[in-house]
Amino acid sequence: MIMRNRHALFRTATAIALALNLRLVGVTQLHAEASGDCQQGQPSRSVGTPPQSTTEQKARFKLATLEAALRAEGLSFDKTTLPDGDVLYGMRIAGVKFALIAYGTAAGSATTMQLVATFSDNSQSRAKKVDTVNQWNKEKRFLKAYVDGDNDVTLEMDLVAVGPVEPKELERTISETWAMGLMYFAVSSH
Repeated sequence: MIMRNRHALFRTATAIALALNLRLVGVTQLHAEASGDCQQGQPSRSVGTPPQSTTEQKARFKLATLEAALRAEGLSFDKTTLPDGDVLYGMRIAGVKFALIAYGTAAGSATTMQLVATFSDNSQSRAKKVDTVNQWNKEKRFLKAYVDGDNDVTLEMDLVAVGPVEPKELERTISETWAMGLMYFAVSSH
């Protein structure tokens, strides 16, 4: 009964978040389906690779807006500029570590972002993990899971700006879609 209620709560919260958040597009599943490279237990692309677009992205995420949204959600973060200029924000929600990577950063903004969490659990076989993430991917749309080469389970969500992005839109995406999905995945997959 509790799992059904959690599932219904997650679906409702995701639908609300998506209805309110029209300027952000979660492209994980669309990218995997469009590229045709999604196989059982395999990522549609490697972690750390920004989603590709067939159209030039003119809209951008302002890093100051992103940081304001994170602070508004009560999230503290460690900010690291990577050698290629991309920016990584490391943080936690309810003790679960995750990263937000801002890609294509220039002049204080980014073209795309990706939320990523990795779960290490040696108590489950690779086959059990693949079954779990396959079921997750079958039922969920905007957060993608896969088992990597180290037998860790990774959860991802891609964000692409399709217009000016306001702090409230980022707050809703992080708190409603990502955080609820992350917590649901952490509880249901272990």
